[in-house]
Amino acid sequence: SDDSKTSEETGAEPYATCLWPKVGLRDNPGRKDAKYITTIYFGEKVEFLDEKQIADDDKEYIKVKLSDGNEGWVYKHLFAIGGKLGIVNGQRELYKRPDIMTYVGEKLEPMDMVVIFDGEQDGWNEVVSLKKEKKGWIQGQANIIQNELDVKLGILYWRAMEEGGDKKYELLENIMDNPNFKKSKLIEEVSKALYGNPGSEEA
Repeated sequence: SDDSKTSEETGAEPYATCLWPKVGLRDNPGRKDAKYITTIYFGEKVEFLDEKQIADDDKEYIKVKLSDGNEGWVYKHLFAIGGKLGIVNGQRELYKRPDIMTYVGEKLEPMDMVVIFDGEQDGWNEVVSLKKEKKGWIQGQANIIQNELDVKLGILYWRAMEEGGDKKYELLENIMDNPNFKKSKLIEEVSKALYGNPGSEEA
């Protein structure tokens, strides 16, 4: 159709954001007869090539292209198609639908990462979080930081938090030591995760 042509000309390709810590990119949809190509990590943005397929495992797969040019198939459920990644600064109530009567007590917490979908509805925005643990609607975008520096810090923070033991602390220390992140107002949260709250030091 002509629509696709214009989106190509404006370079508005649809993107998908990885919502799981690690996802395998394979050369075919499904796991059977599909060769592993590489790993996609949480927060990574890939180009969605507008192809979908139901594989032998009855799951839907999408074809994507990575920033290094690699192309392949991933399980669709592990990605959010469209929208923009943001990090929550402060608490936000999460509603089941864009209606104030649908609040069921669930909240987005500070440092939660969400994809905010385009297409606002009367001041409401649809969101989905890491591992799709939280999804729903928020009123407006207040408290959702979308600047690149803070979002990148957030991605690295969650990649660290998903690891166990020493690896987690090593990755958190990398964030603290990175001079680029010194300006981020979220560095406090990283410090808290690394050193605990001041005064709660164990002897």
